[in-house]
Amino acid sequence: MNILTCEGVSKVYGSGDNRVTALAGIDLEIERGEFVAVTGASGSGKSTLLHILGSVDKPTGGRATVEGTDLAGLNQTQAAIFRRSKVGLVFQYPERQLFEIDVFSDVCFGPKNLGMDQKEAELKAFDALRKVGLPAELYYQSPFVLSRGQKRR
Repeated sequence: MNILTCEGVSKVYGSGDNRVTALAGIDLEIERGEFVAVTGASGSGKSTLLHILGSVDKPTGGRATVEGTDLAGLNQTQAAIFRRSKVGLVFQYPERQLFEIDVFSDVCFGPKNLGMDQKEAELKAFDALRKVGLPAELYYQSPFVLSRGQKRR
């Protein structure tokens, strides 16, 4: 089953002479467990596509779904809940969003923000840190002592 689909997704900003087409007829299918990188030149529509898939913005044409949910049909409250529970976005400069006292606490923030209790959040954090290959000796260091690549992980 495809977890994510785009069928002819388009996005146009502005109107009249100020009309800019950011996406035109994007077709995409991503299956559960698949990892996909979206690459392209500056201004090619990568962020626009991800904003649509993350239910931050709506397409002006076509259909985008995540696990069968039509993203264009969500109101603002539904979209916010959907983003927190179904879609994760990694921003271009995630290292600018570090704020906890140590790496482990920073990684625990996401699961706790999703409503997990402390123990469950800690288990998820340990698992995530292990999966990205961050050395265990860095877990309780300030996130600001990490290299740029380690921060992005």
